[in-house]
Amino acid sequence: EDKVFWVNDGTAIRNLEELVKTLETMNSDTFKYHCNKEKNDFSNWIKDVIGDVRLANELKKNKTKTHAIHKIKRRIEWLKKI
Repeated sequence: EDKVFWVNDGTAIRNLEELVKTLETMNSDTFKYHCNKEKNDFSNWIKDVIGDVRLANELKKNKTKTHAIHKIKRRIEWLKKI
């Protein structure tokens, strides 16, 4: 449970696939709470908990929900192939 990403609306995320599903339905205020000029909680969680530095760095540059969903889906597809 200490590895779970807790969204400020109470949603618990345990892996990249759950993150994508949550982002797809997340409202813009919640997204902006976690991803803004000052911070990117998704990038930090992916780096520190998931251990995927490459994806974390790609998301750190990101500031839109659509871009984040696209990057995470592409990474999941790539990981499933290897």
